[in-house]
Amino acid sequence: AQADLERLFARTEAALHVAGFFRYNPEVVMRSLRQIAYRAELQPADVDLLFAMVRKLQRAAEQGRTAANDE
Repeated sequence: AQADLERLFARTEAALHVAGFFRYNPEVVMRSLRQIAYRAELQPADVDLLFAMVRKLQRAAEQGRTAANDE
């Protein structure tokens, strides 16, 4: 529910920082992502899927690799 979404947003923001996505205004980007998520009325399974995706992307960014490097 709300706590799960906030956990997803925190993890997403951290992953985007690691990946170097934020250059100018991370607050605006995160506000937009929150608005999108709330408009979408995500179900718990949706949040779980997005969280798993972000977690995997963050780990890849932290290790300085992409899926292409794994092949």
